[in-house]
Amino acid sequence: MRLTDNPAALNAYLQGLKHLDLSGQKGYFSLRQQATEETLKAKMNFEKAVQLDSGFIEAYLMLGQIYINNLAFDISQRKEYLDSGLVMAEKAISLHDNRIKGGEYRQALSLKSAYMRRQGKIEEARKLFEEGLKYGTVNTPENYKGMFSTYSDFEDYYEAIQAFYKYVELKPGEEIIAPWMYNQFCLVLFYAGFPDVAEKYLLECLNTNLDSANFYHFMCLGNIYNGNFESSIEYANKGMEVNPSSNHMFLLCNKTFSYLLLREFESALETLNEINKHNWLNFPENYFKSLAACIYLRNGQPTLANQYFQEAITNLNNEISTGHRDASLYYSHLELTMIYAALDEKEKALHYLKEVTNKPKIPRWTILILEHHTALDKIRHDPEFVKLQEELTEKYQKEHKRVATLLRQKGEI
Repeated sequence: MRLTDNPAALNAYLQGLKHLDLSGQKGYFSLRQQATEETLKAKMNFEKAVQLDSGFIEAYLMLGQIYINNLAFDISQRKEYLDSGLVMAEKAISLHDNRIKGGEYRQALSLKSAYMRRQGKIEEARKLFEEGLKYGTVNTPENYKGMFSTYSDFEDYYEAIQAFYKYVELKPGEEIIAPWMYNQFCLVLFYAGFPDVAEKYLLECLNTNLDSANFYHFMCLGNIYNGNFESSIEYANKGMEVNPSSNHMFLLCNKTFSYLLLREFESALETLNEINKHNWLNFPENYFKSLAACIYLRNGQPTLANQYFQEAITNLNNEISTGHRDASLYYSHLELTMIYAALDEKEKALHYLKEVTNKPKIPRWTILILEHHTALDKIRHDPEFVKLQEELTEKYQKEHKRVATLLRQKGEI
């Protein structure tokens, strides 16, 4: 494999890898700012590498990965970062015109696939990714790491879990599993309905990196998905207690959500007010807007509730019209179902819920929402709602059983 004949470019590239590795070792919550700083240092080094060698394929690939998989989650510059990532992927692909197409070509197609996923073009993304599997050596730990990440993104739980186990089997014994892989693996397990197995790996991750903020966040989230709302609140409180200097936005939001599902509306409002003190409700996620709206509505503040509902509706419809990834996975449609049900617009609510049935695999949290979310109270016993809920539950159970077979083979359950 050719990297570069330019020693200075190679040095910059290796420095970039070092900073990117350091970024991956930082906790998602407790050391998030430090992780971002290391990512930006890596980006600077990879940029230097391609300036010194304009044919340095691997450096283009790493730059593209940073743009698409790291920086593009900054909502304010999402489009610019994604477009920059696509440019890097296309450059890496074009440099293979007069070369043997091997592992680097597969990585370039995978990077372009990641761009398509972020744009909501799931079918096109999957075709690109699986086309890339034809090139280079597939049976390597790095390849299975990429497959795990990609299949997780596709919400193909069985394939993602299988790729994770294959990576663990093939990786060098001294190689530590990256925190992001533990986190993603546990989310996949939560989605597939296996919280006990997820907890085992969260504890393993905690023993590896001692990031208790990360541990309590995911335990809080996992207990919500499993319907253990009281336990979720306990984990949120414990997480804030043992990490007083961390950013507690996600813990507080999960705690607020748990109170809402427990129908403890005054406690939900108290926690929401705590979030407001930090101005975190400006966080650009429609989930937080509709969560706040539901709580204000239940606490006799319909004007404020309607303001947040309307903002969320505008943003969610924009996601659907522009093919945003959340819309391609029908997250946007489920959120609109809840909003319109809360606003007593039954026909619109059922329309969007019917759209959700187009989703091939249904995560556990979707079933939990249908069973417990207070926004759905007015339509929960409607015959059409019951029919759609049964259809979605059947899809969830089908994938849950499929994953259970795999986990049983691995001795996990």
